[in-house]
Amino acid sequence: MRAASDETAELLNSYDVGMMSELRLLGGGMFLKPLLVVTDQGKYVLRGHAFRSTARQFQVQAEVVNRAADLGVRCPRVLRDHEGYFGHDREGVCWAVHEYLEGNLYTWPAWRAAKRDASFLRGLGNQVAATHHALAGIEEGGSATLSPSLPPIQFRFLDEIRQHWDSSLDALERQASAPAPRTTETFLCRRQRLAEPWEWLGEQVEALGIAQWPRQLVHGDVSPVNLVFDEAGREFGLIDWDCLHDGLRLYDALGDVLNRPPVEFIDAARYESDAVQCYLEGYCDHAKPALTAEEIAAVPVFCLARQLEDLRQRLHVLATLPDEQDEVYAQLVEARLRIMEDILGRLRPRP
Repeated sequence: MRAASDETAELLNSYDVGMMSELRLLGGGMFLKPLLVVTDQGKYVLRGHAFRSTARQFQVQAEVVNRAADLGVRCPRVLRDHEGYFGHDREGVCWAVHEYLEGNLYTWPAWRAAKRDASFLRGLGNQVAATHHALAGIEEGGSATLSPSLPPIQFRFLDEIRQHWDSSLDALERQASAPAPRTTETFLCRRQRLAEPWEWLGEQVEALGIAQWPRQLVHGDVSPVNLVFDEAGREFGLIDWDCLHDGLRLYDALGDVLNRPPVEFIDAARYESDAVQCYLEGYCDHAKPALTAEEIAAVPVFCLARQLEDLRQRLHVLATLPDEQDEVYAQLVEARLRIMEDILGRLRPRP
């Protein structure tokens, strides 16, 4: 699809976007990468949506995003074509045209530096809470369900998710060559250590009753790779709404904004408890309704689950992982494990 410019042009002709002058890949993401479309009318983004892979499934996502924009959430609207449709089905993927959101993305090292500023973290929490408040007021016209095999972790399906994790590792072990790529070797060698966080997560989800908590519409992937900031680096817009679903607001808020180390500082990966606290202070200032005691108690549970969520995604794409990314992925697996063990170490009773 990306290489077939004639197919792309044909699809774009279904929209009132003008004459195309440039088409190029945008970076980011583990899955389908978006395309920047420049025309005589402006900039747009052509994206393939594999999670909701038909125009009919994608419609609920498009309608929610556009309604959120109406409510003041800064996000790229989804355009309708000449016949009023939000997307076009091509080879098992729904392709849709979005507005282009102007702004800047933080690099991971720059993000690490920005998090040292308490006012930045509080402002970030403020804006995420305001986004959740807006989303809570939207009644979707269809079903905002998301397959539990996809990110993020949905705690109602935790047993099924854990089974899928174990079966994926079983398959990886059967198929591993010798010598295995480093990421594969890391997953297999650390399998027993990774089992402990999964066990603890299951115990805590049951003890706190998390699977039964009220749900609302959430973005599903709050991360610097999806936050487009203004020139001052303070106000952001949210892109990539593919993980939109009925979920838990605080788990969504504790996305990959705090406990994800840049590769350049991978050896320093630890649970950033002070940053989490500061960020949550900002979130609490704008959370409506206020966070409950149960939600606050679940913060370390959600932070640990976020690490497992990232590892699920890396395991999912392992079969198609380019050789040049193998070393980085292996280091990130190790870093995520250290962060989880740090969380567990802080919570275990001291002798």
